[in-house]
Formats: sequence, structure tokens, C-alpha cells
Amino acid sequence: MGSRCHHQTFTHALYYLVANLSEYLEPLRLEVEEVVKESGWTKASLEKMHKLDSFIRESQRLHPIAARKRLFLVLDEAEMLCQYFYPAVL
Repeated sequence: MGSRCHHQTFTHALYYLVANLSEYLEPLRLEVEEVVKESGWTKASLEKMHKLDSFIRESQRLHPIAARKRLFLVLDEAEMLCQYFYPAVL
């Protein structure tokens, strides 16, 4: 479930950014450019992007993933592309 949640978190943060483009885009872009210029694209450089981290956390706080989860009934066994296996319930 973790990988799926990461994709949902990133997608939602991207939607939130587009919806609030004028307020957040420039400060986030400047931070990313500065950190990448200094450290490149590494895990350590992502940890230096405090504004980006705060932005993603705030988008999660305002619109938590748990509130958007959908329930579904599996009628036939299925293995998803992300390697999750759902057994049939009937």
C-alpha cells in the first residue's frame, strides 16, 4: 500500500500546486533550483528541500488520503500492476 500512497500523495500535491500556482510555485521552484544546483538530484538533496516538504505535508493535512479512499468489492482474484493481490470475496 505504501507505493500507491506515495503516488497519490505526489499526484494530490501536484493538483494542489496547480490550484494555488501563483502563491506557491515561485518559492518552491527557487528552492528546488538552489538545492539541485548545490547537491544534484539525490535523496540527501530532497531532505534539504524544506519548503517542498512543508508544502506536501500541508496538502496532505488539508486533504488526507484516507478521506479519499474508495471501497470496492473484488468478485474475482486480481493482481494489480503494483504487485498487490486482491482475493475474491465471493
